Amino acid sequence: MSAPTGLVAAGTLALGSPALWLMAHDQLSLDDTLLRLGVCAAICWLALSMVAGLAPTPPRTRAPMDEVPASQDEESEQVP
Repeated sequence: MSAPTGLVAAGTLALGSPALWLMAHDQLSLDDTLLRLGVCAAICWLALSMVAGLAPTPPRTRAPMDEVPASQDEESEQVP
């Protein structure tokens, strides 16, 4: 199962915001910032994938009887 990309990106930015803040104030190198953001992305993807795997799948619905294709109605009328 795949985690939603938007939620992973938002979670990565939320978890990685301290690293971004430190880089913006010249207290952390670009390499270290990218490494921390990569680790945050992996953690978010893993966590959201696990949550999505635990969520129940929606039940399959059947088409109402009035929406049955016409070809099936004609076949049922021809049978004696």
